[in-house]
Amino acid sequence: MVNSTKTYIKLCLLSLFILMTVGEGSYALLAQQPSDDAWRDLGIDALFKAARDTAFAGHRGAALQMCEVALERSPNYHDIRIFKSRVLAWEKQYEGSRTGLRKVLSQKPKHKDALSALFDVESWSGNTTVALGVADTAVMYYPEISDWRYKLAATHNKLENPKLAIPLLKEILAEEEHEKAARLLKNIKVASWKNSLAGSYGMVIGGEDTLERLEQSFRVRYGRKTKYGSLSLQYSLAERFDTIGWQLLCEAYPSLGKGLYAYLSYSYSPDKVFVDHHAAVEVFRSIGNGQEVSLGGHWIYNKKDPIDSTATNKVKSFYTGSYSKYHKNLLLSARGYISPKQTGVSGSAQFLLRKFSKSGKDWWDITVGYGIAPRQAEEVSSSVILVQEDAETINSWRINSSVNKKIGARYAVFGSAGLRRSDVTFSTEVKVWRVNASLGARMTF
Repeated sequence: MVNSTKTYIKLCLLSLFILMTVGEGSYALLAQQPSDDAWRDLGIDALFKAARDTAFAGHRGAALQMCEVALERSPNYHDIRIFKSRVLAWEKQYEGSRTGLRKVLSQKPKHKDALSALFDVESWSGNTTVALGVADTAVMYYPEISDWRYKLAATHNKLENPKLAIPLLKEILAEEEHEKAARLLKNIKVASWKNSLAGSYGMVIGGEDTLERLEQSFRVRYGRKTKYGSLSLQYSLAERFDTIGWQLLCEAYPSLGKGLYAYLSYSYSPDKVFVDHHAAVEVFRSIGNGQEVSLGGHWIYNKKDPIDSTATNKVKSFYTGSYSKYHKNLLLSARGYISPKQTGVSGSAQFLLRKFSKSGKDWWDITVGYGIAPRQAEEVSSSVILVQEDAETINSWRINSSVNKKIGARYAVFGSAGLRRSDVTFSTEVKVWRVNASLGARMTF
């Protein structure tokens, strides 16, 4: 009986403790959600604290209401007005935010917090030139504060004036260790490298029952970035079936305006292992939210038909379109091809998944494709066309993976490997397997 009584008492105490704990948590939760006007009776400082806590709890509308009441009582309480302006900026109400901050600065032009908040507002709203003026004013008032000089340098660089940013950053680093300044100075230096030089070696092996080497190729590529876009020139030397030939390829990615650019390419070769002429045009358009679409075409003219020297239809054309989506550190892309022919229209599709590193400089991807099609755009423009591909493929599938790895700021290595299986028109029973691999290195300067 005594034991039963003790057990009952323990259970009662435990229940009471649970109720008190839950009640306390519920009260704290209710306190975060201002559902009544009890806060109106708070003192001005307590009301400011309540507004901050409410905003940080996610109830920005209620926090703004509290700030307005507080400012009615004390219009010159600048800290409250600055905080209200920041909340408005978080809600992307930039004009209201600006008005509040300008009011503070009209009374106290050197107010550090107001200058800092106004700089953020102008930067977030895309008014980079105005943000530059705010940072310049702050540096004039507070030249000893390195963070303001850093913000001024970063804004100069954002406006593509790195020559004005570099002296400020060097001045900061001469006085103290400043991680952000050191990183920005390094990034500016890397961005000033407009040239790149790359070399690579690739091999293709394949066959029906046994694998043998079908092709090997060497490529040297020079690239340059300009304010109008990027340009590149590539020389390729390939050997297949004891025949050696060369090809010269020119590529350009000109900018056509905000969110719009093009891909242009042309290649020439006098040798049978390559087509004579290959031209390509594709236009890319950003449609917002990390999405991009494109449309383009490729045209191949080849006097040297290794299959039929009497062939009259020596111009081949195919058209392509793509949709791409960036999500965090992933790129998802789908691309289709169609090729009109005398016997009908052939087509294919391929899908790419690419994962970037946190820095965005390294990546790994995988591509799968099925159908009747030329290679993907970047490969069409930079790869030789095998003699066997003139014997048109009926059904094919392929899988390919590639990787790019930066080594320091200046160098990178890259490589790829893939597998392809296809039928050919002269014998639908023949299954041709191909394994490809490549390895290369790139230097920027």
